[in-house]
Amino acid sequence: MITFFVEGHAGPQGSKRHVGRGRMIESSKRVAPWRAAVIAEAQRHAHDLLAGPVGVSLQFVLPRPKNARGIISAARRIGDLDKLCRSTLDALSDVIYRDDCQVVDIRATKRVALPNETAGAHITITTAEETQA
Repeated sequence: MITFFVEGHAGPQGSKRHVGRGRMIESSKRVAPWRAAVIAEAQRHAHDLLAGPVGVSLQFVLPRPKNARGIISAARRIGDLDKLCRSTLDALSDVIYRDDCQVVDIRATKRVALPNETAGAHITITTAEETQA
């Protein structure tokens, strides 16, 4: 089992926009910095690439807004949970496992940070044997 925390503002990967001459770019400006943070932290915990099926648990902790009224809207604004998963799973490719197609079990949640809690994501990767146990 590999478990770690990535500090930062999770960037949802999803929509792309056409910028001309067949070039597409990611709509969210947070995707690249988020993926870089995930890669950097994952490299600290990686040994050999996992070759078989894996399970991944992701708990996204979203930045807490300055006022209490903004807490519910913050959870909606940050992005779809599946898009947060997509950017994170892609970043783990070639660091923890060869390709995100190896992920056979995903458990994911998102929530607003508690007071004085750091935003980021708690990530746990298990092998198929560990997932079935």
